[in-house]
Amino acid sequence: MLLLNYFKINITQEEVQTLLGAAITLGSIIVSFINRYRKGDIKLSGVKKTY
Repeated sequence: MLLLNYFKINITQEEVQTLLGAAITLGSIIVSFINRYRKGDIKLSGVKKTY
């Protein structure tokens, strides 16, 4: 919060919770994609490999 105060950015607790929720959601999607790619379940294009 010190950095935000330095730049005179006022942000409410609700906005912080919304930003954290969005960051967690995007992060979990990225981690899930990476894990599935490492497992060989999907390619970079997002298409499942045929077995």
